[in-house]
Amino acid sequence: LVRSVENITVEHPNGERATIAVPDTMDYCLFEQGEPVLPRWHTVIDSVIPDMGASEAGLMKGDSIVGIAGNDVVYWDEMGHHLETKQDSLVNVSYYRDGKLLNSQVQADSTGKIGIGFNDERVLSLVNRQHRDYSLGEAIPAGMSLAYWTLHDYAAQLKYLFTSKGASSMGGFGAFGKLFKPTWDWHTFWLNTALISIILAFMNFLPIPALDGGHIMFLLYEMISGRKPHEKVLEYAQIIGFILILGLVIFANGNDIYKAITGN
Repeated sequence: LVRSVENITVEHPNGERATIAVPDTMDYCLFEQGEPVLPRWHTVIDSVIPDMGASEAGLMKGDSIVGIAGNDVVYWDEMGHHLETKQDSLVNVSYYRDGKLLNSQVQADSTGKIGIGFNDERVLSLVNRQHRDYSLGEAIPAGMSLAYWTLHDYAAQLKYLFTSKGASSMGGFGAFGKLFKPTWDWHTFWLNTALISIILAFMNFLPIPALDGGHIMFLLYEMISGRKPHEKVLEYAQIIGFILILGLVIFANGNDIYKAITGN
């Protein structure tokens, strides 16, 4: 779950520790990047896909890549950054094998891939994951805490909707459907069902006319001012709210249709 982080403490290989201040724009950078945050892993090949550029060029499992098209690389994300601009072209790859520096011309495909991979489980093994069973008494407060922080994180991320990437990431019924796995998994099913329920409940309480939040807004106005809003004001507010909601529904589902057609 997302939490507000202002400083990160890192430990260097020599045992020294340093504190790094997290920039205020870090959340926007991570959102625009659109990639999960994982530990960086050195560019040691774990697998080579047959009939792709790397296998045809003779690269093997255990080779350590140190250069892509004349650029030094140390981590997988750096290599991907240089390859993404080399679609359908020969790329000079420098790598170590048994202590010897070798170079090969490797054909990248239309997406900039050359057909090599690393071991996801080795990377994830660096993260300390734990499983815990709860009794019924423990599960209720733990569930309430999870619901609170899920809602908190969802509300905190609404600001991204006002960016170009956020607007294009909006989805409708198709996006909801993709949350669920094609095979039955009771944990995923109920977790996603709860997530959708929390999202819909939160959206319903936004101060938008035609939603419950809009009604609450006008009731608060009446309680504070001591007079009821004019009927025409309520009528026009309802119309505007309905048009706004309908527009969002059409836009979100339109995004789903566009992504389905284009594959993006």
